[in-house]
Amino acid sequence: MPLGSSRLKSGAKGTAVIDWRGDQVLADVGGMVSERLDSAAIIVVAKAKKSMRDPKSGVAGPKRTRSAAGEAPASQLDTLRNSIGRDAPNATTRRVGTNLDYGLFLEVGTKTIRPRPWLEVALWASADKIKRLFKK
Repeated sequence: MPLGSSRLKSGAKGTAVIDWRGDQVLADVGGMVSERLDSAAIIVVAKAKKSMRDPKSGVAGPKRTRSAAGEAPASQLDTLRNSIGRDAPNATTRRVGTNLDYGLFLEVGTKTIRPRPWLEVALWASADKIKRLFKK
């Protein structure tokens, strides 16, 4: 039986005995959710990193063409790209992002910098793959 499931047994005089294994079911489901959240975070990290390598339409820079407003940032030295990671603060939460302040500035823009979204775009671009993970 999958997932530590319960068993229904025939009891005396036409009664049924249910052997409920709720704790095991919850542990099995929690483990599956945690694994799938890990996979989802990996997908988003990969998509975010790839978006920084995609061709850009901005001004030509010393190593790569820079991004135009609205495009994911072009990674000139790969510093931002290499800083993108994931963590799991608890069993049901996964976080994807960077610890570099300018990652946020590029994502949402500032008074002087127009947004170059990369993280939210990566999440939405990964949505179908993530949904399929949880339909298994």
